[in-house]
Amino acid sequence: MAQLIKLHEYISRYEQHPYRYPGQFIKLKKENWEKMHREWEQQQAAPDSLSIQEEKEETIKKSWYQVFRKKEADVEELEPTPVYVAPSEKILKQDFLEELFDFQLKWATSTLGEFSFFDHKFKKDPVLRYFLKRFPDTFFVMYKPVFEVKQTTMEAETILIHPLGIEIVSVLEDKPDVLFWATDERTWKRESKGKFSTFLNPMLSLNRTEKLIQGILRKYDVELPVQKVVLSRENQIRFASEPRNTQFIGSQKHTAWLMAKREEQLALKHAQLRASEVLLEHAYTKAVARPEWEQEEKEEFFS
Repeated sequence: MAQLIKLHEYISRYEQHPYRYPGQFIKLKKENWEKMHREWEQQQAAPDSLSIQEEKEETIKKSWYQVFRKKEADVEELEPTPVYVAPSEKILKQDFLEELFDFQLKWATSTLGEFSFFDHKFKKDPVLRYFLKRFPDTFFVMYKPVFEVKQTTMEAETILIHPLGIEIVSVLEDKPDVLFWATDERTWKRESKGKFSTFLNPMLSLNRTEKLIQGILRKYDVELPVQKVVLSRENQIRFASEPRNTQFIGSQKHTAWLMAKREEQLALKHAQLRASEVLLEHAYTKAVARPEWEQEEKEEFFS
């Protein structure tokens, strides 16, 4: 699962410790998956160890959700208490990813001292779920980030920061029978059942985001290649040629493109961590302080 280091304008744990949390997340994920899988195998080997009634009572009393307890002042330790038993390993993995998704939302909207009032629509956002659940742990996601630019703010396109570089992604979504026609003009065309309509050229926003990112990286002497992507998972993109440093990934190319990302078996890189640090420094954040009694309490997983 990719790491959500910034969600819109909400406060993020990664802003405070951009070098610590990426490694901590990977470690916690690995340890808890191994423990959960081991316990699941034991349950599969002895399915009758609890009566049906006992299982129901235990499920009501306890939650499969994982509790994060303070290890230090701002570092947490994962203590899973699995009760629910998945019927298959595939479903176990799906459930585990769902829990990690909720965990990522927590880290992307709060710290131990502050929190943001976030729009709960992001819990159901299919594109956010796609980026987090389909990409490796070493990919950092800035989803709909807001940046401070010359005493104002600007919402950027989605940014993927991975060991090999940075990709700025604009996602086009429509019914499967729709075709997108790329042009060099201010608008592109959308074709459905022989009828055409226009929409704003996604390259305009991608170019603005690229200019912003390149400026920040140059300011701090961070060298990491930046590429732009127009992505449509369900629709074809028709074009004569791709602009410089840009990929058009339509439905026919999507699977191969995604698999290439998933097959990147690389460790976190210093340039990647440094790039995420400086981009987070320039991101806009809106948050409020937690009440003192909340800061003192042990934190539980958001459901």
